[in-house]
Amino acid sequence: MSVKGVLLAGVAVIALALVLRQGVTNRPAPDFTLPDTFGREVTLSEHRGNPVLLIFWTTWCGVCRHQMPVVDEIRSEYRSQGLQVLGVNLEDTAQARDYLVANRLYLRSAVDAQGTIAQQYGVSGLPTMVLLDGDGKVRGVSAGYRDAGQLRSALRRVGL
Repeated sequence: MSVKGVLLAGVAVIALALVLRQGVTNRPAPDFTLPDTFGREVTLSEHRGNPVLLIFWTTWCGVCRHQMPVVDEIRSEYRSQGLQVLGVNLEDTAQARDYLVANRLYLRSAVDAQGTIAQQYGVSGLPTMVLLDGDGKVRGVSAGYRDAGQLRSALRRVGL
């Protein structure tokens, strides 16, 4: 395949991914129940009535390591306004817990070691953030690093 063909194929894949992501917004978020990093169950629907920011992450993902402190800062800043932040780690419980503790990150994180929930949300890259409104509808999906300003801008779309 020529360089031009490879580039066109790459653009087509990116365009398809964007279309698929857009199709996810404004739909009810799939509910789930997973163990958190301390073995307690967390159910997404228990946060109904509040906006929720989900972040799918791993400890080996370099971009995730930069994103997690920013997300934890946003969690702290918007907590009094009702924002719920929930990590969804794709590894094992001990790895996720040890990473959060060692890095003094206070956001709660569920563990989806089999990747079942990540698959339901169409996660294809890490980190992926999914913003839900208080009615449990997906209002935004973003893969890759987002700075605090970009996250604040997204939160304004759900009334924060």
